[in-house]
Amino acid sequence: MTTTETTDPRALYAGALSWTLGLVRAVRPDELPTPTPCAGLDVRGLLAHLVAGVDRAAEMGRGGDATAVHWQAEAADDNWAGAYAAAIEAMWAAWGHPGDPAGVARLDAPVVAPFGTVPGRAALIAYTS
Repeated sequence: MTTTETTDPRALYAGALSWTLGLVRAVRPDELPTPTPCAGLDVRGLLAHLVAGVDRAAEMGRGGDATAVHWQAEAADDNWAGAYAAAIEAMWAAWGHPGDPAGVARLDAPVVAPFGTVPGRAALIAYTS
């Protein structure tokens, strides 16, 4: 991880989100009920958790409490790729795109993450690990 990534982790998070969106888009409908290594989660449940994670990041970016967002999201008609893409757009609306100076204040502000109150940049770095 470079100094730039720890100073403004939005670019690192953008890369992680883009990579994951590619994986989500590759999931076929017949794979949704397939079990995963995560106890109690099939592929649909894991996708619901991924979308909720980005929803939580967006909530932190808006200054809210990430724990108020349920850990599993929903997707109309099992359109998980669409739900994930929409969550990403909402997250960038809250944090500002990588390099956007408007979002730097949020990086310095305390946010309520699922693991405690931390600076925004620490929360985004944690979401890439």
